[in-house]
Amino acid sequence: MTCSIRYETVAVDRISLIPYKKQNALANMEEEPLNLKRYHGDTTLAAGGDEAEQLQTARNNNYQSDDVSRFFDSRDYRCCFNIFHAKIGTFIFCTLVFHEIVLGGLYLTTKFLPLFPKCPIYAIMAMVCRFIQLPTVVVLYLGLWQHKPNYLIPFAISQTVCGTFADLSTLYTMIDDLSAAKSKVLLFDDMVANLLVMATLYVVILIALLWVVRRCRIYFQARQKHEEQRRRVKEEERAAVSAARAALNGNESLI
Repeated sequence: MTCSIRYETVAVDRISLIPYKKQNALANMEEEPLNLKRYHGDTTLAAGGDEAEQLQTARNNNYQSDDVSRFFDSRDYRCCFNIFHAKIGTFIFCTLVFHEIVLGGLYLTTKFLPLFPKCPIYAIMAMVCRFIQLPTVVVLYLGLWQHKPNYLIPFAISQTVCGTFADLSTLYTMIDDLSAAKSKVLLFDDMVANLLVMATLYVVILIALLWVVRRCRIYFQARQKHEEQRRRVKEEERAAVSAARAALNGNESLI
């Protein structure tokens, strides 16, 4: 009689213990979802118990694929003879362009505003181009802040079209004033020669600026692609975890 009672007691304890272990394991998974060592391919399950093997396998597979591209490697996206990162180089160049827009606009305003409305037509068009450039610079700064590659396009277009006309008009006005004053700053006595030299230098700087902006746009596109892949891996991971938990809950209901 005593043995029978002990056997029943032990049996009851085993039956009541199994769901408790499952519930404890699931609770640990929800509070600390699989404390995995996510580096060097070492994955250990902290929840414990054979009940979480399906969940461990599903998540380990996703973590192994996720660890390879966890952080985006941006070392290949540099500019200015590998001195600056593409984003930093774009910020520096565009900040210089912003100051050039403001200073060039102030120069034209102080020179031709007293002559208005008899000021040259090219000066008025240059001022209009300056005002068109300013919003594109603001959009570019937003693109640098939010890593939006398409936000860099308006600046590149406006700088190529409006910026070229406004800057060359400003250079022409400055060289004309310096030539009239016979300044020693100019390299040549001929105004046309000085204008050609400055225009050539400006074209070189413009090409360098557009190349830096292009490098930054390529970097943003690669970064977006990496984030999309990582987001897709996360979604697959959540789906696998949900399926594993549903299977565990189904096994628990059978017990």
